Amino acid sequence: MTILAADLASHGYIVITIDPPRGSEPAGSDDGVLAAHQPTRLAAVDAALDVVGDPAVARQVGSMDMDRIAVGGHSFGGTVAFDSSLAEQRVSAVFDLDGGLGYIPGERPVRVPALLISSERGFPNVIRPDPVAVSLLRDSTAAATAGIRGSGHCDLADLPIVYRAAGAPSAPDEAWCFGSIGSDGPTSAALIVRRFLDAALGSSPTRPDAADLIKDVPGGYIDPLGVGH
Repeated sequence: MTILAADLASHGYIVITIDPPRGSEPAGSDDGVLAAHQPTRLAAVDAALDVVGDPAVARQVGSMDMDRIAVGGHSFGGTVAFDSSLAEQRVSAVFDLDGGLGYIPGERPVRVPALLISSERGFPNVIRPDPVAVSLLRDSTAAATAGIRGSGHCDLADLPIVYRAAGAPSAPDEAWCFGSIGSDGPTSAALIVRRFLDAALGSSPTRPDAADLIKDVPGGYIDPLGVGH
């Protein structure tokens, strides 16, 4: 998530990244296994929020407004971010980059502004639009959905640029994971996220509007989840 973190930091946001606790996201795990690790991941978010509130951190990075904290992530990290606002009162906005919203039984709509960015290809064998995501987002306080054309699941994070930087001729041939958008994937996702946070956490907060979030964004479109408001 370096591209997203760097973009936000370069526009005045203080960014703290959270590595998944060891063993909390084993490769190839199914939804049931991921759900079992949800409490561990949420505890890591809680610990990071404690760090944000530490006066010693403020002395290094400057004063922080504890009423303007967003949590976001990619894939399962996005699901965790979405749920963090249900478990943590300190969260004021959430964003989810192509993470499913049906992993955890009993998930509920969120009380804070929420953004879901979907890849065009999505996961294999997953029904789109996801009826769970549609229901949760429609009933949430202020939700916006966006998609990025030509993108696979992995294109919304650093992976397309990592492969290029490593000298690989192309990304692995995983149709569900990589699309045709290449390095525009993570940069487009970063721009949409920043616009969302500017609206949700700005000095005069406004309701995030999907059409505004994707304006002039390479590949951006209002996702067919049917929310877009």
